[in-house]
Amino acid sequence: MVVAKVIGDGKDDFLVSAFWSDTQQGTNYLVSSQDIAAADAADGTVDGIVDLGNIAAQANSFELQGINGGDITGVSVANVGDVNGDGVNDLIIGSLGGDGSVYNDGVTPNPVGVGGGNGVGEAYVVSTSDLAAADAADG
Repeated sequence: MVVAKVIGDGKDDFLVSAFWSDTQQGTNYLVSSQDIAAADAADGTVDGIVDLGNIAAQANSFELQGINGGDITGVSVANVGDVNGDGVNDLIIGSLGGDGSVYNDGVTPNPVGVGGGNGVGEAYVVSTSDLAAADAADG
């Protein structure tokens, strides 16, 4: 998990990583601190327990998914500061198997160098100020 001011309201937000979810595809939840109360209430009970499945439905929070099974996206996450100069902190999300080296089919392990990958994985720099547009673009 990483804590950073990324939504632009001056409050701390956080990224929760579930890198072993969805056949090891990896799912990461960027949670805006201003959405916590609404996400808590989304299940009908205000009890301080937030179901991560309710996060993406909130106005300023997002679910970031790996591309393929076996990507293990979110195995490492970090705040990298304002990489693109837009005044908002950005994030980097590591994908251990993003190059196809860890799992060929999301289940069966590959030795390094097998399955099209070279064992180095991938990393994604996420421009947090562009998340709303990216969310709208994917339908």
